[in-house]
Amino acid sequence: MSPMISNGESGSARLRAVVVLGLVATLTTQLVLSIFIKGSSYGEMDGEAAQAAILTAFRFAGIFDVSNINPLQGIGSQLFPLNVWANPAHWPFAFLDRHLATNISAATALACLMLACFLMARSFDLPVLPSIIAAQLCILLFAPTVRYFRFSVVFAAIPGIAVVYAPYLIAFGILARLDPGSRRDFVLSTCAIVMLIFFSIYCDPLWTMVCAISWIAPFAVVTFGPLELRTIIIRCAALVCCALLLLISGALEYLFTLSQYTARVQFPEVLGRPHAPEFTSVLFNAPLAKYLYGASVLGWVLGLRLQRGRARLLVMASSVSWGIFLIYSACFLLSDGRWWLPLPIYVEHALWPLFATAAIGGYSCVVPRAWLSSPVARRSLVASAWTTIFVAVALASFTLVMAWRGAARTGTRISETLNHPGPNEPEFSNFVVEKIGLGADRRFRGSIALWAYGQDDAFTMEKFVIRAVPWADEYSQLVSSQAIYFNHQLFKKDIGSDLNSFWPWIGETGSYEVLFRTLPVLGVRYMTGYGPFPEAEAARFPSIAFPRRPTAAEPGIWHVYELPRPNVGDYSPTELVTADSGADMLEFMRRPDFDFTRKVVVGSPGPNLGPLVPAHEMRLTVIRGGLHVAGRSDGMSLVVLPQQFSHCLKPRDPAVRLIRADFLLTGMIFSNSVDTDILFDYGIFSPACRRRDLADVKALGMAISEASAQAPTTSVALDWQRVRRKIRAIGASIK
Repeated sequence: MSPMISNGESGSARLRAVVVLGLVATLTTQLVLSIFIKGSSYGEMDGEAAQAAILTAFRFAGIFDVSNINPLQGIGSQLFPLNVWANPAHWPFAFLDRHLATNISAATALACLMLACFLMARSFDLPVLPSIIAAQLCILLFAPTVRYFRFSVVFAAIPGIAVVYAPYLIAFGILARLDPGSRRDFVLSTCAIVMLIFFSIYCDPLWTMVCAISWIAPFAVVTFGPLELRTIIIRCAALVCCALLLLISGALEYLFTLSQYTARVQFPEVLGRPHAPEFTSVLFNAPLAKYLYGASVLGWVLGLRLQRGRARLLVMASSVSWGIFLIYSACFLLSDGRWWLPLPIYVEHALWPLFATAAIGGYSCVVPRAWLSSPVARRSLVASAWTTIFVAVALASFTLVMAWRGAARTGTRISETLNHPGPNEPEFSNFVVEKIGLGADRRFRGSIALWAYGQDDAFTMEKFVIRAVPWADEYSQLVSSQAIYFNHQLFKKDIGSDLNSFWPWIGETGSYEVLFRTLPVLGVRYMTGYGPFPEAEAARFPSIAFPRRPTAAEPGIWHVYELPRPNVGDYSPTELVTADSGADMLEFMRRPDFDFTRKVVVGSPGPNLGPLVPAHEMRLTVIRGGLHVAGRSDGMSLVVLPQQFSHCLKPRDPAVRLIRADFLLTGMIFSNSVDTDILFDYGIFSPACRRRDLADVKALGMAISEASAQAPTTSVALDWQRVRRKIRAIGASIK
């Protein structure tokens, strides 16, 4: 072997060692900070909800499924769509203690994003050292560092989303290297891009839509930026092929129907998130953001002036994307009413690795080239290694200084500044787990519902879900429009401006008599809140009290009331009532003489059935991917299951029929005996059943008036006086 080859291989190995050293140094920093500053990852309400969704998926979801029903929230609502086995950031929750798993999960997600960022930078021909530094800066998006920078906390609350975003960075780099050439290169590049996007969808389809919308501008710049016709044609052809493959596979229809079948989309006039600066950019929230953006803009200017080839295209994509982001943000800030696109702050967050990498690429132009990329110079390699360590230590030191300052202001220990473990109520928790928790046999024994609702109450709900306790309540982006309408129309509850929650309880004009009759058919065994409940006392419901120890309120007493005969899959009414619309169905259910154990409301025309007889020996069990129902009958029976109805629910036994019952729930019709699984057959490759659900939404004629929903104005006309006031307020917030 010649000395030249030997030296080249040795230099390449040393470069790889520098890359590994930089990544390991940053991951070590992340782990040390996370362990030292407790509770920083998966914190707050969204973090607790994410842990609950992940653990629920490990216990009850189909191993290869993305969409599943949720047996623990919202009366069998849809579980937040994700495949926990596909996302390596979620694997620690399957094998480790939950509190340790949060730290390992965050480090794993950071490793995936750093690797993707490094590969993207190298695809654009950036030298090794700038590529490593750009990857190291991804730690700014993760807790605990991000909480002191006061940037967007998406990856702090739900680190696994970083794995969903990472494939777009790699696909972006692959597209940049796709030039006119062999057919083999075109096929391989196109297949790689579509597989990366499909993997992102498979991990988490909702967040992949946010990332996809955010990266439209960078992909467009890389496609058309070279200004060479053959290159533009080949890159456009690759993207068109990707879109066609996703369409043919059903993935695009799945993404569309997934978002459409939610209360957020069906009742957009109610969502009403204010068009405020804090939802626009970190410039309005983080004091350091303006300096960071200033440094980035300078890096982009240097890159546009001094870089060449693919590196210059990277800087151009970042600069153009930032300009489009500014226009996007202005449209958001200066308009009112409905905004169905991702919030600008989410777009900014998704594009941050691109912004940082392009800025580092610009600064690399003014650093001696030999120091950045010499493959054999031992001195430059040592300097590069020390540089990566210095970056990791500097980021850790800044985080610790900010943590020390925060601890000094609050008078707490540094390790506890971000640690908010939530309520500590073992007496209450153990009682509920013993009575209705889904234990070894997973038989459904009823659920629990809150009449109080605050931040600590939501923490209590999520902690119970983590222990596999079913709740009638739900906190999710996928609350169905039927559930919201059920609450609003039957219980006369004002649903306000938040469609992320389903809390079955009455409003100011609602009736406790209707509530107490209806909760049992939903499967509710216990209702709870703090303080005595006079109406429940008057109804003579048995009760028991437990200590309440919230984190952000005064201690108190939990009062738990037990409702008579909850529906555990054994309600078998024999009288059918038909109605033409959702409002008519719910009006029947409001009548004082309506007994859910004897009567059931179905759509008009009703199913063609003979005389119904009560079923007996019914047993409802939660299995992976659905439910199992067993029971007997002396003829034909209809059983109302405490499960939200969907046309995507498929019984394995073809003799069993499922219909919509009592507006929200699933009616199961069978003869003589039943022993069948009911699976949720909705996924990336089988989205068609959701079209029938969407047709149901229209057929039910659901409508919520703006006045009763307390909705904001839907005007989008520009009032220039109001615009001037907003601009002045924005300027003041930046200062």
